[in-house]
Amino acid sequence: MTQSQSEKFISILIHMKKYPEMLIDKPCMSYLDAFQLGFVMGCNSSDVEPANERSEFDLFVKSLCVKYSINSPWHNSLIEYCNSDEKAYELFMNEFELFLRDREKYINNSL
Repeated sequence: MTQSQSEKFISILIHMKKYPEMLIDKPCMSYLDAFQLGFVMGCNSSDVEPANERSEFDLFVKSLCVKYSINSPWHNSLIEYCNSDEKAYELFMNEFELFLRDREKYINNSL
């Protein structure tokens, strides 16, 4: 994901946290995974910016994987970790909120 795509996706996630049913059928990780895939595919069909550096969203995902010792595909690994699609979504959104609050720390640590 490019940095500009990441910024757009992060702004969508902020709204999704408040009103998930407006963007996905139900708040669960499987639906978020499908939504993200559609978002990236749509962006890749229209953007010409190369994804040659880690985006802010990529840094968030990396920190999530390290914190919970999960691997790719991280969506499925998070569901397995939580033993529930819905609980994985809740955990993702809670961690995303913490990431937004402390985003400068994550970005500075990745440099």
